Amino acid sequence: MTIDCRAGERARPSAGESLLVRYANLVKLPHTLFALPFALLGVLEASFQRGVTWRQVGLVVIAFSAARWVAMAFNRIVDREFDARNPRTQNRELPAGR
Repeated sequence: MTIDCRAGERARPSAGESLLVRYANLVKLPHTLFALPFALLGVLEASFQRGVTWRQVGLVVIAFSAARWVAMAFNRIVDREFDARNPRTQNRELPAGR
């Protein structure tokens, strides 16, 4: 993918890309991966008070990722009309009709 300097964000994928790639762009998967260490720091802090198992760490990763993806998708759905009017966001998946 290339950088679109005018929009300040990555160019949108072509319509021929897989549904998985388009969904990852919709929910900003790289942003979730960037924020995940902060959630894990919370787990680390909690481990000083009470032991944390690997299963619990896995559940935190799943819960954090799922909550963020649902919130991002909901935000994109609710704001699709606003995004269609904004030149910076009009090429996103929902406003562009992809």
